[in-house]
Amino acid sequence: MARRPRLLLVAYACDPEEGSESGAGWSILEAAANICQRITVLTRTGTAPLLEERASRLPCEVEIVRVSTPRLTSKGNYIRYIGWLSAVHRLIREVNFRVDIFHHATFASDWLPIPLPRGYSARYWVVWGPVGGSTYLDTSASTFLSASAALKSHVRRVCTSFVRCLTRIHWAHKVDVFMAMNSDSLEAAPAGARSMVHPNFAMDYAAVPTKESQSSGGPKRLIYVGRVLEWKGLGLLIRALAQIPGHTLVVVGDGPDRGRFERLATRLGVADRISFRGRVERNAVLDELRQSDIMAFPSLHDSGGWVAAEAAAVGLPVLCLDQGGVAALAGPNAVVVPLRPARTLVSRLGVAAVNIEPSDFGPNRRWTIERLTDALASAYTPEGAPRRF
Repeated sequence: MARRPRLLLVAYACDPEEGSESGAGWSILEAAANICQRITVLTRTGTAPLLEERASRLPCEVEIVRVSTPRLTSKGNYIRYIGWLSAVHRLIREVNFRVDIFHHATFASDWLPIPLPRGYSARYWVVWGPVGGSTYLDTSASTFLSASAALKSHVRRVCTSFVRCLTRIHWAHKVDVFMAMNSDSLEAAPAGARSMVHPNFAMDYAAVPTKESQSSGGPKRLIYVGRVLEWKGLGLLIRALAQIPGHTLVVVGDGPDRGRFERLATRLGVADRISFRGRVERNAVLDELRQSDIMAFPSLHDSGGWVAAEAAAVGLPVLCLDQGGVAALAGPNAVVVPLRPARTLVSRLGVAAVNIEPSDFGPNRRWTIERLTDALASAYTPEGAPRRF
């Protein structure tokens, strides 16, 4: 019988107590532990205090190696991350990791480099992902953003597209499996890689409640959960709310654009129907979802959006746009509104919110750790061949 593989997992963000990227790193580690004989995890210092203890409970041997970020690159998220990648690159070159598979998991960006030294791709089976990043703002959506936000989005597109092109060229025929978070991100797959689509999401549904609200024709309680940023679509929701009297909106999360949206709510006369809760703990988020009728997440370019899957698990319909990977995570609970024509988008969002009957939707809990384990088992196995490890 072939032995189980040994894995080197690069996960800058990996925390069993967090969501988003950190939760993705932990989910991948948890799923890989069901497949591998031994896992060495390269992650950052100063985060995830419970990681080592929780990893010790997994069904295979796990070694956590904390890699420090160079002092000169400690400012700014991307600069800090690239500095950390350079440190990982040096460590891999200096240490003879006796593994079969190299898996670069987080950050889940398809335009930033993989920290694998030249020539090492021939030593390991190389898996990259699940990654996102190729979901861009539709040009027609610029009308919903301030001039500065639209400019930032344009600069982001130009810069990341250029770097992504270089990354694809460099890693052509050096990556064995490319895992994309959604169909948009498949475009970033390096030549020669086997591609597959699977979100970097798995959830323990045991602690997830079931919705209690069952609105039937009356005013609904909408909820938005996420960072308060222009491109996340909160401005669209506030404008739509102004067109549907009686309905209310709860905003869970914080961000630099909160003041802008509070002023917009006041200007449109709906401030009394919107409650800004700020950032709260995950259990409180789940409780807010349980009490709501509709999860509204009309993000203009989001590769994933874990909260869409969490809301679907609670049993809420998820009102979203036909952009990025939000609808894929929500599955059958997604209520998708096309972005175009942009001039009628606000009114169409309002109409959709009014017409949704929450009682038509039940809990959808398909993103299990078993499903992610199956995806990794496929990624870790050469296609058309028996497991070689």
